[in-house]
Amino acid sequence: LSGTVTINRRLPDGQAYTDVTDPTGEIYSPTHLERPPKIAPENISGIFDWLTNRETFHRSGTITTDSQWKFQERTNLLDSDVTTTWLGHRIWWHDHQKETITLTFANLTEVAGLFWVNGHYTRTPTRYTIEVFKNDGSWEPVKTVDTVQELPSGALRTDTFEVRQTTRIRMTITDTLQHDAPSLGDIVPVASGLTNVDPSAAFL
Repeated sequence: LSGTVTINRRLPDGQAYTDVTDPTGEIYSPTHLERPPKIAPENISGIFDWLTNRETFHRSGTITTDSQWKFQERTNLLDSDVTTTWLGHRIWWHDHQKETITLTFANLTEVAGLFWVNGHYTRTPTRYTIEVFKNDGSWEPVKTVDTVQELPSGALRTDTFEVRQTTRIRMTITDTLQHDAPSLGDIVPVASGLTNVDPSAAFL
């Protein structure tokens, strides 16, 4: 545009921005110059399928937990926002020393993993079992984990196992880093064929 002046400046944290000022002196919203890492073209399809799998479950699935803490309810696990967290009730944890999170699907589904986002690092689940529901009404353990170390708040983790057809999957947590109620930001079943997709690219 005629008369447009572009002023480059560097903010204190070292990030570069551009201000575009018209002849009247009005400054438009700054445009961030930095770009997130590019996703390789061959990975875009897998990431799209992974996100579709996640959103499908959020729309049609349900999640129950043994307990929840006020303002950090289980609904936060279905809001598609990894920054909101669920927290188990501390008194329940003190009395039972476990917390079970059950995911129920709208239809029979092939699953091969469980993706979850860590809540607060001090509440990192360090010992847990993942089970799938069977037609005879019993639960089949498909993975037991007892070697998890501290994970950063918001860390992404996927536990994989052999493909199963089921209508429900559950994660029973029996210990955390500081032996207190667990906290998660998200938990989603991973469909067969998506276990090799790096979910971190979906949150750039």
